[in-house]
Amino acid sequence: MPDFPLSHGRPLALPAGVPAGVEVHCLDIDLSAAAAGLLPAAAPADPRLLASPDWALLNEAEHARLLRLRQPADRLRFLVARAALRRLLGERLGCDPRAIGFVTGAHGKPALHPATLSGAGAVALPPSGASGGLHFNVSHSGARALVALSTAGEVGVDVERIAPRASLGRLAAHAFHPDERAACGEGADVAAFFAIWAGKEAVVKADGRGLSAGLTAHCALPRADGGYDLRWPGAPRRFRAWRLEAGAGHAAALALADEA
Repeated sequence: MPDFPLSHGRPLALPAGVPAGVEVHCLDIDLSAAAAGLLPAAAPADPRLLASPDWALLNEAEHARLLRLRQPADRLRFLVARAALRRLLGERLGCDPRAIGFVTGAHGKPALHPATLSGAGAVALPPSGASGGLHFNVSHSGARALVALSTAGEVGVDVERIAPRASLGRLAAHAFHPDERAACGEGADVAAFFAIWAGKEAVVKADGRGLSAGLTAHCALPRADGGYDLRWPGAPRRFRAWRLEAGAGHAAALALADEA
């Protein structure tokens, strides 16, 4: 059986053009823990899980959210990503990771609870009028999880396991702009499909407002230089996005909202 910790984190080298104040950490998740039964579907019965540092960092609501996930691998990804987020935020804010509180926006995007920010002591964050303080976003898929932190504006991150699926053509028809469908051959080019999907999802998460105009009205086309050409109608802010290197078999992207 595997031992804890169940992931190994590392900072990613960011593409040219990403402003200062943005960092992305990549977690390599040991999925053998899920296969070994450490996170069973009924209850977290393994005593090593209950005694693990990752489990101890999560609060009761997060434990309950984990237990609502049906697949052991999904539980494991949530556990290690949430624990890593708490550790990283605790380091930046100079507080106990267990004391960090979160709130959820109208469209489901999480943010730091104001009480957490008022109690932070080690790091001087930018004033709210400049960038809104410390922003974060998390994504996980396959054997990877990404945690993005930003003092340069609202941030979104996405990682996707690249895997051929019969449904990619239907997904492209449902969610992609006509130019995106052409760029991925209606889903036939699997790598291109997931590069587009990751970029689009990262911008949606940075935006945080939902997409009233629909996914097909928005476009995120990967460029040869590692960035994206974005068309995002109705957005009150401009967005930028870049592809990330998250390891073999995964596509990933980072998006940032330019502050007014």
